[in-house]
Amino acid sequence: VEPCDHPGMRKFLPPDLTSYDLFKTFALVTMVVDHVGYYFLPEDLWLRAIGRVSAPVWFFLIGYANSRDLGEKMWGGLILLVAANLVVGLPVFPLNILATMIFIRLVIDLAMQRAIRSYETLLGVSLIAVFLVIPAMNFWEYGTAGLLFAMYGAMRRHPEALGHLPRNSDTLFIALVTVFYLGFQSAVFGFDRVQALCIAMGLLPVIGWMAAFRPQTYP
Repeated sequence: VEPCDHPGMRKFLPPDLTSYDLFKTFALVTMVVDHVGYYFLPEDLWLRAIGRVSAPVWFFLIGYANSRDLGEKMWGGLILLVAANLVVGLPVFPLNILATMIFIRLVIDLAMQRAIRSYETLLGVSLIAVFLVIPAMNFWEYGTAGLLFAMYGAMRRHPEALGHLPRNSDTLFIALVTVFYLGFQSAVFGFDRVQALCIAMGLLPVIGWMAAFRPQTYP
């Protein structure tokens, strides 16, 4: 009997891949590279540069998803990582990225309800998120920058909700968000021009992937 045919294995090893699986795998691989740089080779900023393309994917998928579930695993993971920081003597704040994800799931729908009322409100909500990035970074990773990518995810999931806005508003939105994110991360990490350019070149196909993303299954 093949492993995937065993009834008890089916829920752990589904026979099909999805577009979510592929996008998350990309984000997971680049996240591992980033963490290797953080924990083992902190002087090598190139590994951290590669990792800059990971977080936007996770934030985008939160906005793209229909569910806003805050399950026990997410809360448990947050608590476990905070406890691990305490044990090894690392700072607790800013809280890890799971706290950022929880924050986004709590506010994304409310933010989008306000943002898509008009082009002016979209700009206003975006600017508020930008201005709050640095203060919020004292409490959780990436501050409110992740909310901007999640907003783009919500726009791509529900493009019909943008019908009253100027054409290509979502494209202009993500272009400005990407430029801000690149400058923001370069300032935080102190990337040189070559590293910043490489991050930009890495973000371009990722943003294109986001724009073309659809729920699909690959047998």
